[in-house]
Amino acid sequence: MSKQLDVEKLVHYLDISLENLNQKIEGAKRQKTRELNCAKESTIRELLEAVQRGQFDAEPETSHPYQPVVVDENGRAAFKGNKIIEQLFENGLLNLNKIAQEHYDSECYLQLIQLLGYTLSGSACLQCMTDDLYEYGQREAERLGVVE
Repeated sequence: MSKQLDVEKLVHYLDISLENLNQKIEGAKRQKTRELNCAKESTIRELLEAVQRGQFDAEPETSHPYQPVVVDENGRAAFKGNKIIEQLFENGLLNLNKIAQEHYDSECYLQLIQLLGYTLSGSACLQCMTDDLYEYGQREAERLGVVE
């Protein structure tokens, strides 16, 4: 009977300890949330002040221009390639795998695939493809009478 009481006391003690630990964890979470919210507000305030001082524009930079869409030798809609870029690629001087490892922004990749003369259907599955560029390509393909 004595061992039974000792086990019950231990279980009760563990329950209380677990409850206290959970309360401490919840308190720490609330504190961390408050700290993160303060940091966010401070960052936003600093950015707004910088914009007001004219340190940088509130508007993002304009994107790279879109290449014209042409009909390729296989009758598919493709971005008009740049002969210099295409030759660099064909001669192995432009390595897409190495470029992908450099983590350029997606606008740079989009410009490059256009300059390489990617087809509209081939570029559609690329991770960097935007709705705007794809829709532009589709409109141009339709204008050229190419249905993808």
